[in-house]
Amino acid sequence: MSITGKKKNGLIGWVGPLVLITIWAGVNLSGLVDSLYLPNVGEVAKRMVEFLSTDGWRHISSTLTRTLLSIGLATVIGVPLGLIIGLSPQLYQASEIIIDFFRSVPGTAFFPLFLLFFGVGDEVKIAITSFVVSWVMLLNSVYGVWNCPKTRMKIAKVFRASRWQIFREVIIFDALPQIVVGLRLSLSLALVITIVTEMYIGGNYGLGRKIYDSYIAYDTAKLYAIILVIGGLGLLINKSFGYFERKVVHWAGK
Repeated sequence: MSITGKKKNGLIGWVGPLVLITIWAGVNLSGLVDSLYLPNVGEVAKRMVEFLSTDGWRHISSTLTRTLLSIGLATVIGVPLGLIIGLSPQLYQASEIIIDFFRSVPGTAFFPLFLLFFGVGDEVKIAITSFVVSWVMLLNSVYGVWNCPKTRMKIAKVFRASRWQIFREVIIFDALPQIVVGLRLSLSLALVITIVTEMYIGGNYGLGRKIYDSYIAYDTAKLYAIILVIGGLGLLINKSFGYFERKVVHWAGK
């Protein structure tokens, strides 16, 4: 794609946000919705600047740190287990009910139980998020193994490759694109769960905590501002991961 084409696509990408902001401003100016529920666009922008110029970055870094630690822990637990289960049909059948049960229960339902075990510190936020996300990583690792072409494994056996060589150079290679898909899904889910835990479990820092404080104070302009910051953080994470994905599994889909 030419540079002109890329610029054109980049400009088109801003059409949706600009239309949404225009509608927001129009509804606000018309008085159809009380400013308590839909504050002025300019006021929200002002509160966002105030938030980012004071202690906002500390709240952002706290949420981001908890999210990344949770993702790391879930990956370390979920991926190896998923690979092992995916390699054994009998093991999957034995664990299928457990996997389906825990991935079907909303993460928030485990809050009271995790609070009993971990208290109200950062540990419980990371533990809950890791627990919820690990099932996504586990299942995508299982599916990754199942997606491995049988012919490649047969060819490796013909060349007398050991089981470890087949696992390392065939199974891992073919399963990696699906594992990366699971990681992409897990990043968004981890951010959501982390923010929810910050809202309801508390703490000094975190975007979820600031949302809750703004809600209690009926400061809807600040509430909207923080929601926009969270959206921007999520967008940045997805864009960054997209670049990482293209570098790591560049062969996928080719």
